[in-house]
Amino acid sequence: MSELMKPPAVPTAILNFFASQPDFPAVAGDISEEFHQRAQTDGAKSANGWYWREAFRNAFALTWRELRRTPVRTTLLALGCLLAVNVVVNAPVCNEPWTVPAAPPSDCISRTMGVMPQMFF
Repeated sequence: MSELMKPPAVPTAILNFFASQPDFPAVAGDISEEFHQRAQTDGAKSANGWYWREAFRNAFALTWRELRRTPVRTTLLALGCLLAVNVVVNAPVCNEPWTVPAAPPSDCISRTMGVMPQMFF
């Protein structure tokens, strides 16, 4: 039964980010094997929780190793990811999110900024 069960998609995607690492196939295989064993003995919910923890633990270890190996490249990649997340999280919330109006309504600005808009002329 546990052979039919798949590990959670998000932590699997996080681990797949490190697919270029030389020991990735061994790490991914060991985690998958243990996931199926835990699903059989402890149940699906417990196995999923374990898989999430293991994915983040391994992602941290692999990131740390990559940071020590290529510090400039890894730092630039991390800053790029941070910037992308920041842009997505702080995107303005308007009625039409994918259009750029000539002059946004004041309620759109006040909702996104949390304060009344101020005009400087």
